[in-house]
Amino acid sequence: MQCAEGQPEVCANLGLACDAETNSCVPCEAHADCGDAGCNLDTGECLPADKVWWVDGDNGNDSSPGTEAQPFEHINMAINAIELGGIGTIHVLGTSTPYVEDVGVVGLRTVALLGDGGPVVSGNFSYGLQVQTSSTALVDGLNVEDVAVIGVYCDGGRLVLDNSVVKHCASIGLQLFDECEATVRNSIIALNGGALPVVEPNILVWGSTLEASYLTAVSGLGDLEGSTLDCEGESSVSIRNSILVSAGTDSVECPDAVFEYVVSDDLAANAGPTNESSGSFDVMWFADVDTGDYHLAGDGSTTPFGGVASLQPDDLLTDIDGDPRPMNGFVGADEP
Repeated sequence: MQCAEGQPEVCANLGLACDAETNSCVPCEAHADCGDAGCNLDTGECLPADKVWWVDGDNGNDSSPGTEAQPFEHINMAINAIELGGIGTIHVLGTSTPYVEDVGVVGLRTVALLGDGGPVVSGNFSYGLQVQTSSTALVDGLNVEDVAVIGVYCDGGRLVLDNSVVKHCASIGLQLFDECEATVRNSIIALNGGALPVVEPNILVWGSTLEASYLTAVSGLGDLEGSTLDCEGESSVSIRNSILVSAGTDSVECPDAVFEYVVSDDLAANAGPTNESSGSFDVMWFADVDTGDYHLAGDGSTTPFGGVASLQPDDLLTDIDGDPRPMNGFVGADEP
């Protein structure tokens, strides 16, 4: 099928993207390929162009229709606008204060939650974002911070977490449970799991699947002594081009995980020819942990993370800030 320049709707009607170079309809590879709609990154299909909503916590109103001109105020209101078992895209705008709600992708829905790196969800009670059984959340540029319990919780659903930050949650930052299938790319998951009486890990994979690339995972600063990655049950974990470090002990408790091009201070059970030891943790590796900035410090030259990565065909070509990645650049979410 052919699509003329400026007429992407020809392809959108087929659930495809319009390739500007060839003027042909092709599967989408990124949300930007689908106009206002999101991309189902598993199938290569654009989500429906007529099922798109906007949320603005500062200027929205839940009595509004949820259009770009008249957005909702709360994310859950937009999710509830998608019928049970339905598919839709939600654009979440950055606000002056966090979205104080437990965002739930439930009811067999497939939802793209798209931010620009600015929106922050802080949760209202038990989690910032939950994905339930047989539901799918395609998250890009949405941050989850300072949640009273769990940051992101996937229970038997499908989660894609791209270009996002999960930090400073009282319990686990990212918990995958009961056959959740998760892909995490270009994301920072840091300093979660130490504010409750029982210290929890930063990332917990329990009977689930995790594939991660260009992940920055940090734990164990101050009184936070939990591991940065913990696996329980029959879990499948594959991580590449990533940082897994902790100022505490036993950073990685996931002996069956497959690591490639990973830099960690704890490779005792996950050594391999492409992985490298970071040596003892140094807070100066990161821009400003006091303010929660886990980008690499300066140009990254004083860190052990440069020149280790190996860009793979299905990796994102830019970092968490949209900067291009070289073939053999820095591991972790940030390419300084």
